[in-house]
Amino acid sequence: MDSREIGVSEQKGFYRYHRYNLGIGEGTQDHPPGNSLPLECNCDYLHGISFHKGCYIGQELTARTHHTGVVRKRLMPLCFSKVPSEYPKEDAIIHETKNLGKLRGIEGDVGLGLLRIEQTSKLEQIPVGDGLAKVKKPHWWPIEAVKNKALLQR
Repeated sequence: MDSREIGVSEQKGFYRYHRYNLGIGEGTQDHPPGNSLPLECNCDYLHGISFHKGCYIGQELTARTHHTGVVRKRLMPLCFSKVPSEYPKEDAIIHETKNLGKLRGIEGDVGLGLLRIEQTSKLEQIPVGDGLAKVKKPHWWPIEAVKNKALLQR
């Protein structure tokens, strides 16, 4: 099927599916104003932040977090084995009373969540509402975190 034969809404769906599958957020749905930090949105991995120049709102917090190397939550792709019939209450992703993060969106059988890296990486599957998903580390993420790289280079 040629892209000219696909409707605009279907093209947006393909684009969102592709972004979610890669773990890339965009816009206010994926990055709610006032609740999104650049490092949690993978802006450092996507070369969206310069640590060598600039003055911008939140620069001190972003630079301090980057240099400590501790980012606990990040946007990550979710691959659903069972797609939820509706979004969970307050978009919360909870496993055994532990809050793992927030669901940012679903497109087809993939989703995007702002998730706690350490807790979700240990789980085979996580419940998302009445659905089940597997969290995957995007292939484009660096192999080691910044803090770990510094330790390895010593």
